[in-house]
Amino acid sequence: MGVGSGLERPWFESPFLDRELAESDLDPDSRERVRSYARDGYAVIDLRTPDFDRIAERIDQALHERHASTNRIQDAWRYVPEVRELASSEVVSRTLRTLYGRRPIPFQTLNFRRGTEQRTHSDMVHFDSMPQRFMAGVWIALEDIGPGSGPLHYYPGSHRLAEYLPHEMSLSGSASVTARYQEYEDFLTRLLEGSGLRKEVVQPRKGEAFIWSANMLHGGDPIADPDSTRRSQVTHYYFEGCRYWTPLASDPPIGRIFWRRVVNVETGEVEPHHYQGKRVRLPWLAALRGALEDRPDEPGPIRHAALWALGWLERRRRSWI
Repeated sequence: MGVGSGLERPWFESPFLDRELAESDLDPDSRERVRSYARDGYAVIDLRTPDFDRIAERIDQALHERHASTNRIQDAWRYVPEVRELASSEVVSRTLRTLYGRRPIPFQTLNFRRGTEQRTHSDMVHFDSMPQRFMAGVWIALEDIGPGSGPLHYYPGSHRLAEYLPHEMSLSGSASVTARYQEYEDFLTRLLEGSGLRKEVVQPRKGEAFIWSANMLHGGDPIADPDSTRRSQVTHYYFEGCRYWTPLASDPPIGRIFWRRVVNVETGEVEPHHYQGKRVRLPWLAALRGALEDRPDEPGPIRHAALWALGWLERRRRSWI
């Protein structure tokens, strides 16, 4: 399965997709799912099982206290087994393997109690790969999602737009993250105004999952009902056989690449970087930064100070490669 032409892209983006599907061993339903994903950039699957209610309730109970002070909880998979269980769903993994032709790697979880009201964006600015577009997001509803809760919105077909990286917008990876991210969002707003693409919203039932491709433009609608909740879990996935990096924190024209140390949520193991089938070692600064980020039990001030010092060093190195 996958691109047989030597083109290093997910096979749903291959110019030879029709031929490859005809030659594949996929069943008719799976072939149609790949075609639909290639056209629209998203898929919806059902994860409702007899024990899904138990999983959702356990996640809600485990994160209730932390949600009292923050809506966004990152990487709860480290201490809530049910978060890890959802991120490692066999149904999700099988679907992603069908769509991308490679083994998926869950590497980050985000849990929300309410809507985010986040402006429209593409995940590729945060999580990109070499080769490109081997990344996906999966949003799972932990309750029925109503229209007033600030539902997830998306633009079908937007994944086929060109990828605009921050350095192509005159945004430096060494500048303020807040300032350059707002400029990036402003650019996407202008881009969509003339694109002809139409916004749609997701209002899934409890246990349904919304999968989007790397460059799909999406965000959170305004919350119309202040008493509403939007309990959900997002898991971001990379795919094997790539290098992994963050464009928003990089300056590629001068060789500064913010490489990511990727920990597989399912196994707890670090996933190696690869280039053309060969393993590539991370620079020592990137490996050390990643190791510190993976230590949530480390005292906050010490960890933050160490990460700040590493960031300072990285911004001043001539090359991070």
